Amino acid sequence: MQALREANWKEITPLQNELMNKRFELRSLWAQPNPDQEKILAKQKEVNTLREKIQEKATKHRLEMQQILTPDQQAQLSATFGGFGAGPGIGRKGGFGPGRGKGYGQGYGPCFW
Repeated sequence: MQALREANWKEITPLQNELMNKRFELRSLWAQPNPDQEKILAKQKEVNTLREKIQEKATKHRLEMQQILTPDQQAQLSATFGGFGAGPGIGRKGGFGPGRGKGYGQGYGPCFW
């Protein structure tokens, strides 16, 4: 499982970094005195595409992790937490809520913003 996690991190980390950069660029476009609609829409598409790629990789990783577990472990995980990513986690601003790691809602990996 650790090897799968590390491989997943190596794939997702550059995408997350790129996503952060694109979000910053998008914020900069919105901050302009006369925001350019076409540029904003194009940048938003780039952000959405990166989010989709990250989510797809997270889903594949989750499925790979689940395949390693024995049927008994899968049943126990499902009974205890409802499956991967549904356990308790720390939300933003110190709040508590569902999900893994920091952030809102059901999470399947780290949240950096």
